[in-house]
Amino acid sequence: MKSTKGFTSIFLIVTTLFVFILVGTIFAVLNSHINLLARELDKIKAYNMAEAGLARGIIQLRTGILDPINDSLDNGTYSVSIVQSLPVPVGRLPGFVVTSTGSWGTTSRTLSLEVFQKSFAQWQYFTDNEIFPSNPGLFGMFTSADRIDGPVHTNGQLGIGGSPTFEGHVSAVNPAIRGSQTASFNSGITIPASSIQIPSAPKVMTPIMNAALLPGGLSLYGDTTIEFTDSGPVWVTNAGVANGVRTLKTLPPNGAIYIYGGDLKISGTLNGKVTIGVDVVWTMTPDLKVSAVGGNITIVDALKYAGPRDVNNLPTSPDNMLGLMAAKDVTSKTTCGYQEIDAYIVALDGSFRDANSSQSSGFTVPPPFGWPLTVYGGIMQKNRGDLLYDNTGGPARFYHYDKRMKYDAPLFSPQLTDSLGVVYAKRIWKDIT
Repeated sequence: MKSTKGFTSIFLIVTTLFVFILVGTIFAVLNSHINLLARELDKIKAYNMAEAGLARGIIQLRTGILDPINDSLDNGTYSVSIVQSLPVPVGRLPGFVVTSTGSWGTTSRTLSLEVFQKSFAQWQYFTDNEIFPSNPGLFGMFTSADRIDGPVHTNGQLGIGGSPTFEGHVSAVNPAIRGSQTASFNSGITIPASSIQIPSAPKVMTPIMNAALLPGGLSLYGDTTIEFTDSGPVWVTNAGVANGVRTLKTLPPNGAIYIYGGDLKISGTLNGKVTIGVDVVWTMTPDLKVSAVGGNITIVDALKYAGPRDVNNLPTSPDNMLGLMAAKDVTSKTTCGYQEIDAYIVALDGSFRDANSSQSSGFTVPPPFGWPLTVYGGIMQKNRGDLLYDNTGGPARFYHYDKRMKYDAPLFSPQLTDSLGVVYAKRIWKDIT
């Protein structure tokens, strides 16, 4: 009997100890999981703090303020730094790296976002409206002859005739499409889209003028002729240079040429990077009328980039880029033949047009040798310009998008702004911790 009681007591003790150990183990495991869950929640909250800091940093950057930020939100904190990506050469739009460290409890997370300033060069084709200035009753139409392989935006109404192909995204402010609607929008279309204001001529021309007045730039007054050479130097004819004698000059080291009070005629093969701003000078006539002198660009012959070309005969050198920025019109003098223009073209208060737009190109598009007018780059214009038409009535043109311009716009390209300030786009996002 005593041995039985002893055995029972031992069994009870062992069972109790086992239960205590089991319960303790369960509590330890639960506590470990709770602590792990708490740490994970802290990581998530710290991540959210870091994201909040990034958003705050971008908003501050858009206003032009680069000061560091240290702030709290709920029970967390974030600290933000804003630094320029690299030293920015004259005429370049700077990029920035925004780094944000968010903390919650004893946990912290760090995120970084590299951004770049967006310019109008991100669009291959941009217009304020699609109405021809020469005839306000006529509207521009994209036809079956058109091939546009980059982004398109108009603050006006999109016109479609036939079956044009748009490889890039298309957006228009007017929600209605004029004409037929059989276009191929291979990257989608947004209508209605928000209106985007074209910058004023002074806003675009002033940085070019300031750089051209520096020792590394070139500033000219009056009518000018420029002929690029594929070896680098440029032929310049201007009354203020060697008494108007055609002179070979070095391409400006800072890439800025500013012409005011005159018009520009340009052609040749560019070896280098340069932007030319052609501005007006306001004068008063004897009868007290104010008029604008100059501000126009005429492309009198082929305007190409030097260097190798791909299978589609498009330039491939990363070292050549041309910006043509006119206060008024940019005109191509295609004379019933083939014309190639490698440039980003800006007509701030006018149009990109063809001098012979009332003529037929004499070719059925697409002809066996290419399009009568090929533009490799981009176009920004206030009004839709008149261009050549093929003998079936369709515009004789092919716009190739220079994809470098998404991140690496031509020198002194007009930057994109809105009511909050400068508009930035994401380049690289990193989760550092």
